[in-house]
Amino acid sequence: RPKDKEIMSQLIQQLQQLTDREFILPTSNGTAALTLALLVDPKNGNVALPANTCFSVLSAIHASGRGAHVLDIELDRYQSLAGEIADTSSSIMVHCMGMMTDGLMWEEYTTHNNTFLIEDACLVLGGTYKNRKAGSFGKVSVLSFGYDKIVDAGGGGAFLTDDETLYTKAKAILEENKLFQMTEEVEKNVVEALAGIEESLAVRKENASYLEKYLTDRLIRKPFITQDDPLWRYSFLFRGDRDFMLKKAQEEHMIMTSHYQSLHRLRTGEDLANASYFSDHIVNVFIKPGTDKVYLDRVIEFFDRYEEPEPQGILSTII
Repeated sequence: RPKDKEIMSQLIQQLQQLTDREFILPTSNGTAALTLALLVDPKNGNVALPANTCFSVLSAIHASGRGAHVLDIELDRYQSLAGEIADTSSSIMVHCMGMMTDGLMWEEYTTHNNTFLIEDACLVLGGTYKNRKAGSFGKVSVLSFGYDKIVDAGGGGAFLTDDETLYTKAKAILEENKLFQMTEEVEKNVVEALAGIEESLAVRKENASYLEKYLTDRLIRKPFITQDDPLWRYSFLFRGDRDFMLKKAQEEHMIMTSHYQSLHRLRTGEDLANASYFSDHIVNVFIKPGTDKVYLDRVIEFFDRYEEPEPQGILSTII
């Protein structure tokens, strides 16, 4: 139907402009896009992924019949390091919490080690790193347009590549799997949501800057944020009793979240020090469009008067 093709063409053009990728395949969601990327990966061995990411990433690896190697992270920007991907044939580079990771370093390292690199750009669409756009790194990139993503269309995802062979293979798999296909209704929603991405990013950065300036509690360790980070939520490490603090915030009808729990804890006998600390101390504050200054002021005021439970223990040590 001509109408279907017109919507699809518009969606592909939007994503090409945002990511500089040549070939785009819309999918039903981000997990479907990632599974598709893993299925066209010719390496077919174990896959490295960061510990502090969505469980859906691990699910996609298992759905593709692959094994997983969970990586520790650093605590300044919560990113995993390319140097830890030894003994894997493929790697998923995730931009954590809407902060851009060093995609150039990842590309250099994985090329040198003959590793297939997949970029998970689900939380950074619209961001850049040294003039390279999010969604342009590695052999394949994947996007999500699900709930509370940078572009929230209520669903949908995308597979992106510059490799025509990978694109052709992925397209054939997609055409045979209806569960992976984006519906026309979702296509329309994504096109509309993408049209407002610049305004959305501006709101996120304004809200993040406000918190960065006025959120000054001694128990808060902030990450290093750049102007090129699109920012999913405003995230920080809380050096006190995080769970007690979140309970107190909830009692005052304030919603803050604690994504993501480290995936390495699903394994027996594995210990990743930084990822463990991240799991126990990460806090996320909403900054998306629709988050008003009244809420941000309440968050700031809450931390200004917050006190640790008695008896007060020794503050957790930052690794």
